[in-house]
Amino acid sequence: MNELLIPSCRMAFSALIHDIGKFAERAKINISPAEKENNVHIYCPFNEQGGYHTHIHAAYTGIAIDIIEKYLPAINNTDTFPFQTDDKDNSVINAAAKHHRPNTYLQNIISTADRLSSAFERTKYDEYNNTLDNENYQQARLIPLFDKLFAKDRQVDFKYRYPLEIMSPKGIFPELKHSIDKEEATKEYNRLWNGFIQDVQKIRNRENWNLWLDNFDTLYALYAQNIPSASYKTLADVSLYDHSKSTAALATALWRYHLETKTETIDALKNDSEQKFLLIQGDVSGIQDYIFETGKHSRKNAYKFLRGRSFMISLFCECAALKILDTLGLPSTSQIMNAAGKFVIVAPNTDEVKKQLGQVKNELNNWFKSEYYGLVSVGIASIEASQQDFENKNFSSLQENIYHSLSIAKMQKFDLCHEYSEFDDFLTRYNKDKGVCCYDGKMPAEELVPNTENDWACKRCKDILSLSEHLTRQSRIFISQTPQDNGFKTDILGYYVGWQKSDDDLRIWDISLPTNDEKSMYCGYAKRYINAYIPRFTEDDLAKNESIFTPNNKLEKAEADKPKTFSHLAVENCMFEGNKIKTVSALMCVKGDIDNLGHILQAGLKETTFATMAGLSRQINNFFAVWLPDLCQTKAKNIYTVFAGGDDFYLIGPWLDMVEIIPIIRKKFAEYVCNNVQITFSVGMCMTRSGDDAVNMSDMAENALEKAKKREVGNETKNAVCCFNQVVSYTDYENLLEQEKTLEQLHQKYGISGSYIYGLLSLCEDADAVNKDFMRAMWRSKLVYRTQRMIETNRNIKDEDKQTVTNTIVQHIASAIEQYKTDYKIALFIWLYKHREN
Repeated sequence: MNELLIPSCRMAFSALIHDIGKFAERAKINISPAEKENNVHIYCPFNEQGGYHTHIHAAYTGIAIDIIEKYLPAINNTDTFPFQTDDKDNSVINAAAKHHRPNTYLQNIISTADRLSSAFERTKYDEYNNTLDNENYQQARLIPLFDKLFAKDRQVDFKYRYPLEIMSPKGIFPELKHSIDKEEATKEYNRLWNGFIQDVQKIRNRENWNLWLDNFDTLYALYAQNIPSASYKTLADVSLYDHSKSTAALATALWRYHLETKTETIDALKNDSEQKFLLIQGDVSGIQDYIFETGKHSRKNAYKFLRGRSFMISLFCECAALKILDTLGLPSTSQIMNAAGKFVIVAPNTDEVKKQLGQVKNELNNWFKSEYYGLVSVGIASIEASQQDFENKNFSSLQENIYHSLSIAKMQKFDLCHEYSEFDDFLTRYNKDKGVCCYDGKMPAEELVPNTENDWACKRCKDILSLSEHLTRQSRIFISQTPQDNGFKTDILGYYVGWQKSDDDLRIWDISLPTNDEKSMYCGYAKRYINAYIPRFTEDDLAKNESIFTPNNKLEKAEADKPKTFSHLAVENCMFEGNKIKTVSALMCVKGDIDNLGHILQAGLKETTFATMAGLSRQINNFFAVWLPDLCQTKAKNIYTVFAGGDDFYLIGPWLDMVEIIPIIRKKFAEYVCNNVQITFSVGMCMTRSGDDAVNMSDMAENALEKAKKREVGNETKNAVCCFNQVVSYTDYENLLEQEKTLEQLHQKYGISGSYIYGLLSLCEDADAVNKDFMRAMWRSKLVYRTQRMIETNRNIKDEDKQTVTNTIVQHIASAIEQYKTDYKIALFIWLYKHREN
């Protein structure tokens, strides 16, 4: 272990809680006037001209730390570096609480990081430190960054605010701004504070600063993500958590830079032009091909491999970031962004760090080349930055460089221009008797698959199967340096995954799905939103469908709490006669992502800071990683989340459930982004009749998504659905779902047939081609003729009513075809698949 890791954890923690006093002050925690007065004189700046103290929250920071101190990692008097017990001013509490009134070098480190996190220039920060607090700080609520995106006027009275609640699938949604009196505001903060203090006591691993800090970081995120960091003479659009997290990352890097360059003075700290920071970005490539690899036995275990491989991508990203942090001796709080296979780490810009980073890049490259022959990789890039770069007038350029660097990292997988690369053992690793892995169809086979005579698999696919099975039962994952008895047999970038605590754990993550329970979701460990929702059989399923899910219908026998296979899901929307499947079984795959994300991140906010950059990334990720899996486990229990996080998602489920879930997701997304019309997402949908074929649908879903993103109608682009190969707006999509219901009503009332509906498909094409071929305008005549023929043979309709019925049907369908043309196929196909016999 890097000898600077534990001291870096202490510095990071002190910076992370430097503003915890804002939380405590707004909750009006119960303290004596004497205790408050004493802390005010120690920690708060004094305005000589006005004769008053400012930034009273700093006094509460000292008080809050006193309250939680007994739950912190034990302090060993022989190891308190960089804080020394012989100098009271150089303590964790003083370094945190004196950030507005710094005296010592360490206090100035956190003060400087606090300034840079807020993008203050030095002179403006000095003015801010001499300003009286806003009287209405308790009643201010956090403005969602989505409400600000692309706003022309910074002074707009934004309509939305986040509720002052702990993080949950419900608590991440904004609500319309409303007035709050001081008494109710205090009660809200007090409830939140009391919950925080109760959960602080749950934090595990007090004997290990590195693990404990990761656990605390999650706790602080749960409680502080909706608390405004500041509201006086500024928009309350930065959360206390995002500001604190970025301050911790910057403070740790600053302290390490000056320590390692032997320039630990306040004067050296004031040098704003020196490039003291190294921003390290990582990006996992090859995700799609890896997740959807297929081999001889992959269809049989499709749902297991999609679950396991999707989770593995998250592990690749997490372990790559961990390897960098571990090598450089940086705590988890230095990883400022982490979502959808991408991460950003703030490190000190020293020669030793750059040398170590180069070594880590080589290790990552060599591992991926050795284990996956480059089919999967993690691109690493870095840029240097000075303190000036984080100031408001310069940050947009820094932000642009960060995203540009990340795009370069994605393209330069293995630094092929700088390092000769050859897979020397590509052929020699293969055994002609074992061949390739029967699961992925690519890697050298090594071990016999149980219960088979001559089917061989690679060790990694066997680990993925094991991982997939454990994910359905386990809520925690342990990352250690040595293999565990019931864990992975193969390593991930030198680390091993297991399901039980060991002596050399580097990370312990709670991977349980978030819930909307009133109780806190915090369990004492760090949280990672990297697991997927998996449909399971319930007792109700068995009671209702026990005779259906049997080998007689070529399905595995159902058992309570057992995951449903794709074949099980494919029959969920079928109609049955007794225990016999009557209508066609099918699955729908849906892939979606946010439109123009790069433009949103780089140009959406006129004034941005390091904290808002991290906050916007976190807020985007929360919709897909927190809310979407909860939707599946509460209201769409047969929909499988292959992956959901960052800015995209991939879902598989019964075809009709999937068709109907899209408007729900779209509506909630609009609510989530404050109905900002410039923030949209597109989806691609594709269908397969076989549950076993779901794993092969990725390319089709991707092509459908790309088709949706090419939509251009007037000034509208993207923001579309591609369903049954037709691209429509969400409004048209919902209208077409209603059109299908009308078809069903016509079927129930007048007995229109499947063959009649099927014949309408060609009429839709004719209507769409009229401008190119006037002869195809005869589609109206064809419609009338076909409708008359159908009604004439219907004995259930009286002769005197047949013309009226014909007119009614023609009028409805002609109007729909005229309006939607080939897009009307969406309604037709939905109806046809509902009624198509198996």
